[in-house]
Amino acid sequence: MLDLERYESGQATLNRAPLALAELVQEAAEAVEQLARERGIELRLDVPAALPALPADRDRLMQVLINLLSNAVKASPADGTGRIAVLAWPAADALLLCVEDNGCGIALPEQHLIFDKFFQARNQTMRKPAGTGLGLAISKKIVELHRGRLWVESTPGQGARFFVELPLVAEPAAPFISSQLR
Repeated sequence: MLDLERYESGQATLNRAPLALAELVQEAAEAVEQLARERGIELRLDVPAALPALPADRDRLMQVLINLLSNAVKASPADGTGRIAVLAWPAADALLLCVEDNGCGIALPEQHLIFDKFFQARNQTMRKPAGTGLGLAISKKIVELHRGRLWVESTPGQGARFFVELPLVAEPAAPFISSQLR
């Protein structure tokens, strides 16, 4: 809650340094690997080591990756058929990262709402939601602070794909503007 408050008040700063996305993704995957294994979920990484260095705040980006991977583990079937993939590739002056799962997916009317504070998707009605509903709101603010974008593409019953686009050129951190939440 305090982190989100700092992002919204414009008081958050970044400690940028060149970082290797492949190493960061590997570390984030190791943080959720035990939970994925316990649930019988396959975790596949396809992030080339040769990607350009990303000027980013390592700790904040790690927070985003762990949140996306944790959400994917929670959404994926725990019956041995669950699959999560992390992919990355270069784009024009940016790196794209995708975390995809084969879970229940997110209905179109909820896709923009999942980034709002305290929102938890309705597809969790079968079980008590695990979490506060702040993870995606915080992740979106962190990505925007890096002058990047975070979005989801999903079809109910076919899983979800969360995309993070981060610029390869370090620009000044984006000031908070309330319209950025929508």
